[in-house]
Parts: sequence; structure tokens; C-alpha cells
Amino acid sequence: MRVEASDGAYAGVVEIWCPAERVAALGRGLAEFPGKAPEPFEFHYEEQVEPQNITVRAVADRAGRIALELKLAADHAECWLRHGVEAAAITRLGDLLVALSQGGNGGFRWTPRASHMLPASDDLS
Repeated sequence: MRVEASDGAYAGVVEIWCPAERVAALGRGLAEFPGKAPEPFEFHYEEQVEPQNITVRAVADRAGRIALELKLAADHAECWLRHGVEAAAITRLGDLLVALSQGGNGGFRWTPRASHMLPASDDLS
């Protein structure tokens, strides 16, 4: 799983060999999060072969605003991003991750406002 994230000022990339069932669990957790708020959702996965890890958190404040937090770490570098998002965007991201875990696609692009699946490709770069 390759994750590229940017907030316009900072960016990070990790490429982690994460089992499909863990990607599906991340997706289900995010998709179900809005209904479980204000309980935070957190997912952490660490690649054992290369020192890389990803942490994804969804948190809601007392006013019901939701933030998506993403921490990417590779080697000795780390990128931490936090962005306010609508509940529907969190659910959409979760659904995309579940679809990714089922294979047969080329991944996806997601922003808080829009998203789409990418076609399958033999090019894995």
C-alpha cells in the first residue's frame, strides 16, 4: 500500500506491505466512525521489513467537528498532517479502502471534497 499525503505545505510518502485484511479493517473503521463519534478511531500499522509505519486517526471535538490525522514515518523522517473533514468524506475514504483491500483496481485518489477509484494497471510504480 503506497500512501502519499499532502496539505499543500508538507507532504509525506510511505510504501507499506500491509495485509488486505488490515486495509479492510482500516476502511471499515473509518466508514463506521461518524456513527460512533465522539469515540476516536485509530489505526496503526508498522512495516516489519523496512522501518516504515502509518497511523490514521479520526477524532471529533465537542462541537462535532471531525479531524482526520495522518502520520507517516519512513527511515528517520516523519510527516504528520491534520485536516478538518466532513463525516461523509471520512465514510467515503473508508469505503475506498475497503474496495482497495478487495483488489482488482489501481488504487484511488481521495480529497475531503472528491474521490475516485483508479483503473487497474500492470505498472506498480
